[in-house]
Amino acid sequence: MTLNIRITQQYTKPIKDEANFKIYGFMRSEMDLKGTELLVYAMIYSYASSCTPFRLSRQRISEWLGCSLSSVDRALSSLIERHYIDKRDCFGKTVEYVIVVENLPDIPMHQGLLRICKEDEREQKIRICGA
Repeated sequence: MTLNIRITQQYTKPIKDEANFKIYGFMRSEMDLKGTELLVYAMIYSYASSCTPFRLSRQRISEWLGCSLSSVDRALSSLIERHYIDKRDCFGKTVEYVIVVENLPDIPMHQGLLRICKEDEREQKIRICGA
């Protein structure tokens, strides 16, 4: 059974001109991501690499990427199915998407991230959900 939580908060603030995220080569070459799936993963990865929880609503993601809500839903579902991201319910109020660290490609740029997460999984959970 799947629990779908809808975030009802509507954003009225425009996207800041300096808002950005990076698409890395490994996302295409190692993970074979493309289209909306690639963009959504890159957004979540950007937050994770800066140790910031990714709590944007599906609606906000679709506004930011200029695509439909159904495209975002398909991308999120596919990324979860492929075990690239995980969906977490934090205190029943917020849905948060996190990178599944164990499934990151084994490339030099991830070595530090993998070591940190393996050394202190509890700290990672606290940082991700604020618990």
